[in-house]
Amino acid sequence: ILDFDKLAADDGANWVYKGATCLEPEDRYCLLSLSDGGKDAVSIREFDKQTGQFVEDGISLPESKSSISWIDRDTLLVSYALDEDSLTSSGYPRSVRILKRGQTLDQAVEVFAGDKTDMMVAAYSLRDADGVLKATLIQRMTDFYNSDKYLLKADGNVVQLPLPSRGSINALVDGKLVLSTDQDWTA
Repeated sequence: ILDFDKLAADDGANWVYKGATCLEPEDRYCLLSLSDGGKDAVSIREFDKQTGQFVEDGISLPESKSSISWIDRDTLLVSYALDEDSLTSSGYPRSVRILKRGQTLDQAVEVFAGDKTDMMVAAYSLRDADGVLKATLIQRMTDFYNSDKYLLKADGNVVQLPLPSRGSINALVDGKLVLSTDQDWTA
Protein backbone atom coordinates (compact mmCIF):
# COMPACT_ATOMS: atom_id res chain seq x y z
CA ILE A 1 0.00 0.00 0.00
CA LEU A 2 2.83 2.39 0.87
CA ASP A 3 6.51 2.09 -0.03
CA PHE A 4 8.31 3.41 3.06
CA ASP A 5 11.72 3.31 1.39
CA LYS A 6 10.45 5.53 -1.45
CA LEU A 7 8.67 7.83 1.02
CA ALA A 8 11.88 8.16 3.05
CA ALA A 9 13.88 8.99 -0.09
CA ASP A 10 11.25 11.52 -1.24
CA ASP A 11 11.13 13.16 2.21
CA GLY A 12 14.88 13.00 2.87
CA ALA A 13 14.20 11.10 6.10
CA ASN A 14 14.92 7.65 7.53
CA TRP A 15 11.26 6.72 8.16
CA VAL A 16 10.51 3.81 10.43
CA TYR A 17 6.87 2.74 10.57
CA LYS A 18 5.60 2.97 14.18
CA GLY A 19 1.98 1.95 13.62
CA ALA A 20 -1.35 3.20 12.36
CA THR A 21 -4.63 4.16 13.95
CA CYS A 22 -7.49 3.68 11.50
CA LEU A 23 -10.99 5.14 11.79
CA GLU A 24 -13.50 2.37 12.37
CA PRO A 25 -15.65 0.84 11.06
CA GLU A 26 -14.48 1.51 7.46
CA ASP A 27 -10.75 1.64 8.32
CA ARG A 28 -10.23 3.75 5.18
CA TYR A 29 -8.49 6.71 6.85
CA CYS A 30 -5.46 6.02 9.01
CA LEU A 31 -3.11 8.14 11.07
CA LEU A 32 0.37 6.80 10.33
CA SER A 33 3.08 7.22 12.95
CA LEU A 34 6.47 7.69 11.31
CA SER A 35 9.72 7.90 13.25
CA ASP A 36 12.78 9.46 11.69
CA GLY A 37 15.47 6.93 12.59
CA GLY A 38 13.33 4.77 14.91
CA LYS A 39 13.24 7.04 17.98
CA ASP A 40 10.21 7.32 20.31
CA ALA A 41 9.06 10.61 18.80
CA VAL A 42 6.87 10.30 15.70
CA SER A 43 5.40 12.48 12.99
CA ILE A 44 1.75 11.73 12.25
CA ARG A 45 0.20 11.89 8.77
CA GLU A 46 -3.28 11.01 7.54
CA PHE A 47 -3.36 8.29 4.89
CA ASP A 48 -6.23 7.10 2.68
CA LYS A 49 -5.96 3.32 2.18
CA GLN A 50 -8.45 3.44 -0.69
CA THR A 51 -6.39 5.85 -2.81
CA GLY A 52 -3.02 4.74 -1.44
CA GLN A 53 -2.10 8.41 -0.88
CA PHE A 54 -1.69 10.81 1.99
CA VAL A 55 -4.82 12.94 2.38
CA GLU A 56 -4.42 16.35 0.75
CA ASP A 57 -4.64 18.98 3.53
CA GLY A 58 -5.17 16.06 5.94
CA ILE A 59 -4.05 15.68 9.53
CA SER A 60 -0.31 16.24 9.79
CA LEU A 61 1.39 16.63 13.15
CA PRO A 62 5.08 17.39 13.69
CA GLU A 63 7.48 15.09 15.50
CA SER A 64 6.72 14.52 19.16
CA LYS A 65 6.34 11.75 21.70
CA SER A 66 2.60 11.52 21.32
CA SER A 67 -0.55 9.46 21.12
CA ILE A 68 -3.60 10.06 18.99
CA SER A 69 -7.02 8.48 18.57
CA TRP A 70 -10.04 9.13 16.35
CA ILE A 71 -13.34 10.34 17.80
CA ASP A 72 -14.83 10.86 14.34
CA ARG A 73 -13.61 11.80 10.84
CA ASP A 74 -12.99 15.42 11.87
CA THR A 75 -12.19 15.07 15.59
CA LEU A 76 -9.17 13.57 17.34
CA LEU A 77 -7.99 12.90 20.87
CA VAL A 78 -4.41 14.12 21.02
CA SER A 79 -1.76 13.77 23.70
CA TYR A 80 1.00 15.92 22.33
CA ALA A 81 3.97 17.79 23.67
CA LEU A 82 3.54 21.37 22.48
CA ASP A 83 6.32 22.81 24.64
CA GLU A 84 8.28 22.09 27.83
CA ASP A 85 5.26 22.89 30.02
CA SER A 86 3.19 20.22 28.25
CA LEU A 87 5.74 17.49 29.05
CA THR A 88 6.05 15.23 32.06
CA SER A 89 9.43 14.85 33.72
CA SER A 90 9.75 11.62 31.65
CA GLY A 91 9.46 13.64 28.43
CA TYR A 92 5.98 12.45 27.43
CA PRO A 93 2.74 14.44 27.04
CA ARG A 94 0.90 15.32 30.22
CA SER A 95 -2.43 16.47 28.75
CA VAL A 96 -5.21 15.44 26.40
CA ARG A 97 -6.70 17.80 23.85
CA ILE A 98 -9.58 17.62 21.39
CA LEU A 99 -8.30 18.58 17.94
CA LYS A 100 -10.77 19.46 15.20
CA ARG A 101 -9.81 19.16 11.54
CA GLY A 102 -8.26 22.42 10.38
CA GLN A 103 -7.10 23.47 13.86
CA THR A 104 -3.50 23.83 14.88
CA LEU A 105 -2.33 21.98 17.99
CA ASP A 106 -2.30 25.18 20.05
CA GLN A 107 -5.98 25.76 19.11
CA ALA A 108 -7.04 22.31 20.35
CA VAL A 109 -9.07 22.40 23.57
CA GLU A 110 -7.39 20.81 26.59
CA VAL A 111 -9.80 18.44 28.38
CA PHE A 112 -7.42 16.87 30.91
CA ALA A 113 -3.98 17.57 32.37
CA GLY A 114 -1.86 15.36 34.58
CA ASP A 115 1.03 16.38 36.79
CA LYS A 116 4.60 17.11 35.71
CA THR A 117 5.69 14.14 37.85
CA ASP A 118 3.45 11.66 35.95
CA MET A 119 5.01 9.33 33.41
CA MET A 120 2.49 10.28 30.71
CA VAL A 121 -1.15 10.95 29.87
CA ALA A 122 -2.92 9.42 26.86
CA ALA A 123 -6.48 8.97 25.61
CA TYR A 124 -8.27 6.49 23.41
CA SER A 125 -11.70 5.60 22.11
CA LEU A 126 -13.57 2.39 22.81
CA ARG A 127 -15.85 1.20 20.02
CA ASP A 128 -18.28 -1.68 19.73
CA ALA A 129 -17.99 -4.45 17.11
CA ASP A 130 -19.71 -2.18 14.56
CA GLY A 131 -17.20 0.62 15.10
CA VAL A 132 -19.65 2.85 16.99
CA LEU A 133 -17.96 5.06 19.59
CA LYS A 134 -19.05 3.96 23.07
CA ALA A 135 -16.56 5.66 25.37
CA THR A 136 -13.64 8.04 25.40
CA LEU A 137 -11.07 7.13 28.02
CA ILE A 138 -8.06 8.89 29.47
CA GLN A 139 -5.18 7.11 31.15
CA ARG A 140 -2.93 9.02 33.53
CA MET A 141 0.16 6.90 34.09
CA THR A 142 1.59 7.96 37.42
CA ASP A 143 4.53 5.58 36.89
CA PHE A 144 5.43 2.59 34.72
CA TYR A 145 3.08 0.22 36.61
CA ASN A 146 0.24 2.41 37.90
CA SER A 147 -2.38 4.49 36.17
CA ASP A 148 -5.64 6.24 36.89
CA LYS A 149 -8.40 5.75 34.34
CA TYR A 150 -10.98 8.41 33.47
CA LEU A 151 -14.10 8.69 31.33
CA LEU A 152 -14.44 11.81 29.17
CA LYS A 153 -18.17 12.44 29.09
CA ALA A 154 -20.03 14.00 26.14
CA ASP A 155 -20.49 17.23 28.13
CA GLY A 156 -16.72 17.60 28.50
CA ASN A 157 -16.58 16.56 32.15
CA VAL A 158 -13.99 14.00 33.20
CA VAL A 159 -14.85 11.35 35.80
CA GLN A 160 -12.33 8.99 37.39
CA LEU A 161 -13.30 5.33 37.05
CA PRO A 162 -13.12 3.15 40.18
CA LEU A 163 -10.62 0.72 38.69
CA PRO A 164 -7.39 -0.70 40.11
CA SER A 165 -4.28 1.35 39.42
CA ARG A 166 -2.30 -1.74 38.46
CA GLY A 167 -4.27 -3.01 35.52
CA SER A 168 -5.53 -2.22 32.05
CA ILE A 169 -8.72 -1.79 30.09
CA ASN A 170 -8.35 -4.30 27.25
CA ALA A 171 -11.59 -4.18 25.28
CA LEU A 172 -15.29 -3.50 25.13
CA VAL A 173 -17.43 -6.59 24.46
CA ASP A 174 -21.23 -6.54 24.45
CA GLY A 175 -21.26 -3.29 26.42
CA LYS A 176 -18.92 -4.57 29.12
CA LEU A 177 -15.32 -3.56 29.81
CA VAL A 178 -12.74 -6.31 29.73
CA LEU A 179 -10.03 -5.60 32.31
CA SER A 180 -6.82 -7.20 33.39
CA THR A 181 -5.45 -6.52 36.85
CA ASP A 182 -2.04 -6.95 38.39
CA GLN A 183 -3.36 -6.67 41.93
CA ASP A 184 -6.20 -8.07 44.01
CA TRP A 185 -9.42 -6.16 43.36
CA THR A 186 -13.05 -6.41 44.35
CA ALA A 187 -15.31 -4.55 41.94
